[in-house]
Parts: sequence; C-alpha cells; structure tokens
Amino acid sequence: MDLQALEGTWYLQYSNFPMWISGKRIKPIFQYRLGMRKGKKGVHDSVFYTQNGTKHSILGFSVWESENRFKWIGNAWLSLLSSKWQILHKQSDWMLIYFEKTLLTPSGYDVVSKSKEITIEMEREIELFLKQNVFYSLQRISQ
Repeated sequence: MDLQALEGTWYLQYSNFPMWISGKRIKPIFQYRLGMRKGKKGVHDSVFYTQNGTKHSILGFSVWESENRFKWIGNAWLSLLSSKWQILHKQSDWMLIYFEKTLLTPSGYDVVSKSKEITIEMEREIELFLKQNVFYSLQRISQ
C-alpha cells in the first residue's frame, strides 16, 4: 500500500464499534499524516470527535507492519495501549478498516471516506460492497 494514499482527513460513514454507534461520541474524524517513530515508517494517527458539546482527541502513531497492516500505539498516557488494524478494502475515496480486539475494545469495522458527505452513488457502492462481503452489522453514522 502507498502510505501517501492514506494521508489526509477521513470521515466515519459506517461502523459497528460501540464507541461510535452509541450516539455519545459524534462527528468522528480520522487524520493520518506520514511520519517515522523509532526508525519505523507509519502515520501519525489522530481521531477527533465531539461528546456532550466538547471536542476530544485520541492521538497515536500507527506503525506500518506490512502491505495493509498497522499497529497503533497511543501517545502520552495512551502509550500503554496498542491495537492492530488493517485496511481490508480501499477505493480512491473510501476504505473499509478492520481493528482487532484489545483489552479495552471489541474487534470491529469502520468505513471512512475522504468526503464528509457522501453521494448517493458512493453510499450505494459502499452498501453493495458491504452486503456482498457479509458486513451486515455496520451502521450508517451521520455526520
């Protein structure tokens, strides 16, 4: 995978992750910026969301392990946490991400897009892909 294709801002469109589907944390945005940590290539990984009217962030670094696999390591006190994730499918303007279970979170899937608002055509394309590949548990997340 070309890491430069990952760089930029991505908006959550579908998920089965309790953190996003509960409705408590809204407007999630993922930002990836190319970088190095301890001599390893990867992306600075920032997640922003709003909860009770206050903006929050989760900051870390995702070490590139192989073609489409990463190991996320949190910044500051979150450095005690890590998780593995991978890109299962990528189109030019959206991708399906799988993240493994950790001590604090279940495994799950997210669909993110480069566009905050997706077109009807893109929504149909994503939903067709999810249906064909048996990802029925993902819910549409409103931006």
